[in-house]
This record gives sequence, structure tokens and C-alpha cells, in this order.
Amino acid sequence: MKPIVTEETVETITKTVRGAKRYVLQRFSNHKVLDPGYFRKAGSGYEERDLLRLKSIADPWVQECTVR
Repeated sequence: MKPIVTEETVETITKTVRGAKRYVLQRFSNHKVLDPGYFRKAGSGYEERDLLRLKSIADPWVQECTVR
């Protein structure tokens, strides 16, 4: 979810769980959230190419990274 999850965030998380069997990146759904207006302003979603970029950052640190 932009701008909360950045490339740096993914790198920090995957370094923290270094060697984990599986790490999954998935699209954020802004349905049924407390403040839908926040997500309209902030831009809530990543395109497929963005998720694949995040995957490439995570790949070296975990055994398997999946995008769904």
C-alpha cells in the first residue's frame, strides 16, 4: 500500500526474516477500512510491475517470494 510500504520497507522486513521459507506480497484491498478517504488521497495500490520490483528486492533474502 503506497506510501506506507516502500522498497526500503520490503528490504528491511525481508532482511529481518532472512532465510524465511516463504514471503508473500499481495495487493492491498481498500474495501472495509476505517478511513477510505485516506486511501483515495494516498494512492493505495501497486501495479503488477511495482509488485514484481518489490519481489526482486525480497528474493535475495528469503527462500521463496510470491506475488498474489
